[in-house]
Amino acid sequence: MAPCAVVAAMRTAVVLSVACLFAAAGCGSAERGPSTSSVPWQLERASRDGRVLTLRYERGACDRFERTRVQEGERAATIGVLVTNAHPERACIMVLVVGRTRVRLRAPLRPRRLLHDPVTTVRP
Repeated sequence: MAPCAVVAAMRTAVVLSVACLFAAAGCGSAERGPSTSSVPWQLERASRDGRVLTLRYERGACDRFERTRVQEGERAATIGVLVTNAHPERACIMVLVVGRTRVRLRAPLRPRRLLHDPVTTVRP
């Protein structure tokens, strides 16, 4: 199998796995009220000065982007991407939606480390 085909097959497997996790995490559950979650993200690019980061994240079809959570320290910047499902008790189609957002840091990222906020469900 060609290397490109292997990479494409791996991406498809990852996307399907994440979609299943989203479905199991909230769609059609017995919970009541909005559900806010921190979702996985990847760094797409950073501005030349290292202050503006473009992040790529994945969410379920019934989720909407809520906000980013940024904590900056001397040695690291920790970022979380939060999405909300307003009606977790309703059935939801299992479609993965890719989103992008920009985060502006108070200070340039380098030489600090970029850390991911824990991926968990947060109650508002």
